[in-house]
Amino acid sequence: MTFILTEFLKDKKDFKYLNLYNNNINSAQSNPSIYIKNDFIYINYRCINYISYISHNEKYKKNINGWIAQNGNVISENYVSCIKNDKVLSKSYKKVNIPETDVFSYYKGLEDGILINWDDIFYLCGTRCDIINEKGIFCIYELDRNFNVVRELILNDDRFNNIEKHWSPIEGMPFTFIRWCNPTEIIKIDKNTGDVISVDTKNKYTDEDFRGNCQTVKYKDGYLSIVHNVSRKINSNLHTIPIYNHYFIKYDNDFNIVSISKPFSFETNDIEFCCGLQIDDENIYVSYSVYDTNPVVIKFNENTLQEIFNLSEENRIIKQVDDIYIKGNNFLRQKYFYGAAACYSRVFSNTADKQLELDSLIKFCTCLLVIKNKGINLFSDDVLLSFLEEILLIDNNVGEPYYMLSIYYGLIKNYKKKEIFKRQSINYRFKFPEVKNYLKIW
Repeated sequence: MTFILTEFLKDKKDFKYLNLYNNNINSAQSNPSIYIKNDFIYINYRCINYISYISHNEKYKKNINGWIAQNGNVISENYVSCIKNDKVLSKSYKKVNIPETDVFSYYKGLEDGILINWDDIFYLCGTRCDIINEKGIFCIYELDRNFNVVRELILNDDRFNNIEKHWSPIEGMPFTFIRWCNPTEIIKIDKNTGDVISVDTKNKYTDEDFRGNCQTVKYKDGYLSIVHNVSRKINSNLHTIPIYNHYFIKYDNDFNIVSISKPFSFETNDIEFCCGLQIDDENIYVSYSVYDTNPVVIKFNENTLQEIFNLSEENRIIKQVDDIYIKGNNFLRQKYFYGAAACYSRVFSNTADKQLELDSLIKFCTCLLVIKNKGINLFSDDVLLSFLEEILLIDNNVGEPYYMLSIYYGLIKNYKKKEIFKRQSINYRFKFPEVKNYLKIW
């Protein structure tokens, strides 16, 4: 189950919450990345020219010029500011002069830039879609002491030239990144050419998919980072909304995953994204934004981090089928039938519990029939029929398989069999009466 990080931290002695909004930057400020050096916390803001349509809190809309630029492009600019003594130095901001390109792209500029300092030089690392035909190309910008761009390094490898986002720069290892988190994939780049020098892939730790967020920093006898994954739901306006879950992740010195925390949200919002993680004087600093518009940094003691990991010791993030079944139920309640079907298929394919196999197979077939009624066939009719018949083989004394077979035959226009199974369904008890609500096709 997901927990709310700021709620967990609010009563901790050393917890601090700081809104990073800089009133002098007249733009929406999102996905801040932080780096601590010489008692200053340097911040890179991704400044955008739009507001998320589901950003509903007016405080997040301060000083934003409009929904989207007049030319219709989504434009990202980057500004650097800093914090001293837990206060944003509002007048200390500077726009980072990322070179512009003439390549046509709906998305312009550097997205989700992450600050890192290697060998006393600052770099800003992120993704651009306006380098090569709207492909997400990973780029690194070397900055001088005034945060001017002095060199642009573009990833030069055809294996990694599609949508390369959220690479995590590793502290103390210049031009080395974690590209994927599970299995962990470490990539080293030539600092002069952008060529990939080496790729090191570790064993997979869980069945869960993760993407990077921020820096990977030294922590005790290994490394620490934050990763995320995304699910989706439909809101009351029929918009598809991404839901971001974040996780703390610990690696050993060889970047094998040691532990992953329980999933968390920062402030219970659906769209939250973290781009900054630092450890300084036994304190953990994490920066993130809410709905792409409200930048925040939180601070808490290093001992509290172990408490967060302890939350997951009894229920490690190595997903058991019970956890996946619960996740499928949540998707089903939200009427996200694709996600629910994916979860249920993993359950009945891997469980030895016959009752759980039956329950997940019933709900899996429910999802397939709802999706099929929308004109989308995830499986052929024969395969779908085999799933429905499998339910009868497990338990022919429940009403769902007969009812669903009547729906199935109706959809393929075999109305005689439809009526036969519909009449049969009346004679049996339904384990899940809500199935009829999802399958109100007739």
